[in-house]
Amino acid sequence: FCDHINRCDVAIEQTNHTHHKGNPYRCRIDVTVARGHELVADERQMDNGTHQPLNKVIHDAFKTMERELRRVVDKQRRDVKTHANTRSPK
Repeated sequence: FCDHINRCDVAIEQTNHTHHKGNPYRCRIDVTVARGHELVADERQMDNGTHQPLNKVIHDAFKTMERELRRVVDKQRRDVKTHANTRSPK
């Protein structure tokens, strides 16, 4: 759905919090597409002692990036919805 990705960086980090709450992970995805669009998806485990699995954090980050890429592609293709009653000025 997006064939003009110029760059994609993925970082999975363990945040430096105190060990009694565990060290939650974060997944950050940086994507650059043609025409200078830079997109970022940044998902983190909740820091409440009941961390979601790391694979869910990674999955959520990629789903967020997919939504952002689709939004940019739709905008570039001019597929953004318009109202049916909109008329061009004469």
